[in-house]
Amino acid sequence: MFARRHHLGLGGLAVLCAFSAQAQSSIPGIELERLQLNPGMRDSLVLSTGDLLPAGQYRIGLTAHYENRPLVLVENDERQADIISNRVTAHISAAYSLTNWLELGAQVPIVAQWGPETASNGVSRPTTSALGTPWVQARVGFLSESRGGPLDLGLHLGVALPLGSKAALTRDEGFTFSPRLGAGKQLGGTFRVGADVGALVRTKTYALTPQTQPPLDEMGVELNGGVNLSAGLWGLREEVIVRGIIPTQDSPSSLEALLGLRVPTADGTEVYVMGGPGFGQTPGTPRFRLLAGVSFGTPPAPKGPV
Repeated sequence: MFARRHHLGLGGLAVLCAFSAQAQSSIPGIELERLQLNPGMRDSLVLSTGDLLPAGQYRIGLTAHYENRPLVLVENDERQADIISNRVTAHISAAYSLTNWLELGAQVPIVAQWGPETASNGVSRPTTSALGTPWVQARVGFLSESRGGPLDLGLHLGVALPLGSKAALTRDEGFTFSPRLGAGKQLGGTFRVGADVGALVRTKTYALTPQTQPPLDEMGVELNGGVNLSAGLWGLREEVIVRGIIPTQDSPSSLEALLGLRVPTADGTEVYVMGGPGFGQTPGTPRFRLLAGVSFGTPPAPKGPV
């Protein structure tokens, strides 16, 4: 038996643990994905900025999502080996607004991922494909600019269904839910600013390497949030997002910057791409991520700067 200073980082999981030269160490079941989509896709593809679909409108999306090095092994702040080199997820999302102030949504991810052919420095590879954690959500609008309010203001509540795979790192222990408060404001006829702030609440707190004292990899409640600036220039829809995660337990934080472009059509269909780098070592914050997809819904096209 020997002990070395390791952590799974570079957009992965910061830990301090002891590995055996003979035995493999399995990563306990966690939900590695750090990004949720916004099924309504009114202003932002990712953030919940307080604007809901109008009553009776729907939106359905299919998104392909690539993540580079979401989980790697680091020793003395230098990358030693990949645990997951590449991860590809297909997201199916849908939203429907029952009223002008109540929108329901859901998203289902299907994950495929690759790493080294053999275990990396004693850490066994996760399963290569699995169902991700499905989410269902409700969004309640308190204020709406389109109905005379000073801004858009809404509450988002998402609940994770326990249907993922612990072996593939697509399911958390215990019950998980995510409350978020979002707001947005139109700036003239071209630009809009928005933000949301909330938390990822795990009812079960646990350390991925409990033998490490003090623990450096506790998984529990995380604070999260983001800000965006969107625009409607040249007949397109542009978006810049900065979003971050701050764990309340002993675990590292992270930050991401994303740039998105959407091409709307007269019948309500949109084609979109989004991508950008990640910084930090929260589980599932990759070196960079790229999304591309198509959505369609009730005409006219969803609200956005014009």
